[in-house]
Amino acid sequence: MYSRAEQLNRNTRILVNYIHPLAAGIIAEWIIEFDFKLKIKKERRSRMGDYRPALEYRNHVITINRNLNPHAFLITLVHEVAHLKTFITHGGSVLPHGIEWKACFSELMRFFMHQDVFPPDVLYALNRYIKNPAASSCSDLTLHKVLYSYNKESSGYLLDSLPEGTLFYTKSQHAFIKGPLQRTRFLCKEQAGRRSYLFPAGYEVFLK
Repeated sequence: MYSRAEQLNRNTRILVNYIHPLAAGIIAEWIIEFDFKLKIKKERRSRMGDYRPALEYRNHVITINRNLNPHAFLITLVHEVAHLKTFITHGGSVLPHGIEWKACFSELMRFFMHQDVFPPDVLYALNRYIKNPAASSCSDLTLHKVLYSYNKESSGYLLDSLPEGTLFYTKSQHAFIKGPLQRTRFLCKEQAGRRSYLFPAGYEVFLK
């Protein structure tokens, strides 16, 4: 068994590979305080992270995608810790992203809302976002754009940044032509077919 100090050091050493060192120390404390296992996963298209409650005497489990940049990784991790803390307080009696979770997420994010952890552009977008956080940071286009700009390895573009009529490709190599904006999504037509599909403004696409 590790002592508390050994656990903190071990957790912090792992976390600094993914998030700012100042944030890593706080999260390392939370892992012990809230008694959860943090699992870092390869990229999943359907989610950036998730939370599974402690059932049948097992630990709470939080998973985060390893490909996220440090700012997106931390925000996603706090998002999932807020689910954990909300579950501890309310069990399954409240909505997953209801007012209880929103309040908890905003409260937890306050630990990191300074320029020692986030650059000014991320802080500005975050300060707006945490006033009424959504189920995903991708739902807030302003925050999503700022976070996307820190993706060093991506060769893609956000659909919102391309002019109407642009031919683009999805990760699965399907070709579409960007169409008009319909509320928060773009109506895009298949290049080799007749069907049209609605794509979120923050959807990542590729050019050839």
